[in-house]
Formats: sequence, structure tokens, C-alpha cells
Amino acid sequence: MSFKNTVLQDFIIAELYEHSLIQTGVPPFVKPADIDPEPEEQFREIPGLEQRIVPSVAEDLQQELVLLPYRYLGKNQRLISIITNYPGEPYIPEEHLQFLIKILSACKLNLADVAILNNSVAAVEINKLKKELNPAFVLLFGPGPSDIGLPLNFPLFKPQFFDGCNFLSLHAIAVLLEETDAAKGLKKQLWECLKKMFSI
Repeated sequence: MSFKNTVLQDFIIAELYEHSLIQTGVPPFVKPADIDPEPEEQFREIPGLEQRIVPSVAEDLQQELVLLPYRYLGKNQRLISIITNYPGEPYIPEEHLQFLIKILSACKLNLADVAILNNSVAAVEINKLKKELNPAFVLLFGPGPSDIGLPLNFPLFKPQFFDGCNFLSLHAIAVLLEETDAAKGLKKQLWECLKKMFSI
């Protein structure tokens, strides 16, 4: 029987001449026994790695969000910041915006004079607000003073001057729009406050 035309497979040749062959730029032959049956074991040597990485990524993302400038509706020409709270809305629902425009018009103001910010989209923080928009007036339609980081609290419909800015805490516009006698009374209080604030 002749072996002249017998062709041996690569892995057999490698086993026969494993100490004699010279390898040049070819990856070493790996026998099945050399393969780790559970390569994921090497990652288990660092306990808590995932727990350390995920919060770090979350913190970086939160930091980036904090650094983003506030988005607002209006042009802020009269330095009047209006803070609302509408989850699922970019700024304010159309019906509520129309109500707000009527109030502004009665105060001889318009949409270009104000900056409307939605606290549920990006939490408003008073120090950042003052740096970016430099408000002379802040109207809180829903959020309270503590919600924007003010170090003091004050009741609804009581204009408050603090740190160079006039604040007014109010009910959410949805409450003012209710078809009740109580809502009519609240709108009257709002009008009296705005007349005093803007010297109408």
C-alpha cells in the first residue's frame, strides 16, 4: 500500500511536527481541548463591574442634561419667565396657551415678552434660570417655589420679591379654566395680582 498520494489534514500535520515547524504570520492552531468551555468565567473575576459602569454612564448623561440650555416658548423680551408643568407636552397645550395669551394681553404684554418653560420636560432650577434668562418676573403656574429650588416658600397669590426677582405662585392653568364659581374667584385673584405686579 502506497502513502505517496495520501493527504493529511492540517491539524494532524501540526500535531506531528508541533516542535519542528516554524510559523510565519499564521495564527496558531488551537486544539478543541485548548478552548475555554465557559469563556464568560473570565468576566466573573471582577465582581460588581456592571454595577460600577452603569451608574457612571447615568451620571454622565444627567450631567449633560443639566448643561443643556433651557428650551422655551416666546422671546423673553420683557424678562418674564412662566413656569408650567405639562407631562407629555413640549411647552403647553393649545387651549391653555390661548388662556395665557389673553392674560398677557390684558397686562399689555404678548408672547414675545415672555419665556414659557415646561418644568416636566426639563426641571427648572432658579440659579440656572437666572443665569440663562435673567428673569425680572417669575410666574409659577403649578410648580411651587421649592420645586425650582427657591430657599423660601410663600402662599398662592402673594407676590414675593426675592434676590432681585418678583415671584408669583399660582394654581395650574387647568384649575383656573374649570367652569366653577371657585375658578372664577381664582381668576379674579390672579388679575388683581398681575395688576399689582405689572403696575396696570
